[in-house]
Amino acid sequence: MSRRRLSIAQARELAMQALLGAGVGAREAGATSRALVAAECDGLSSHGLARLPFYLDQILSGKVAGGAVPEVQVSGSVVHVDAGHGLAFPAIASGATASCRWRRSWGSPLSRSGAPITSGWPVIRWSR
Repeated sequence: MSRRRLSIAQARELAMQALLGAGVGAREAGATSRALVAAECDGLSSHGLARLPFYLDQILSGKVAGGAVPEVQVSGSVVHVDAGHGLAFPAIASGATASCRWRRSWGSPLSRSGAPITSGWPVIRWSR
């Protein structure tokens, strides 16, 4: 098998098109492709594009809801995100966006998800 070097933009586009083809919405595919490529750029290939085939398999098998759109509820300083059985990165990005909006009023908000955490890779870095 030959290897081909991709630019960051090409890698994002490749991941984006694969996710869109599996039925993931554009916003959610964008958040996921940005996170996977950011992990590659940070030298964390185990958390990067290597995960894409597994995500696609989970979507196509129905284990993960490809069309899920995260729902965000804010109550005081708590930001609750329901991923709707979809991919984690769109939910994390939605929670981070809501948290940033509320931090001026409440200081440091607490963001939480109803789903268990499955990855220890810090995701706030790519959501800035």
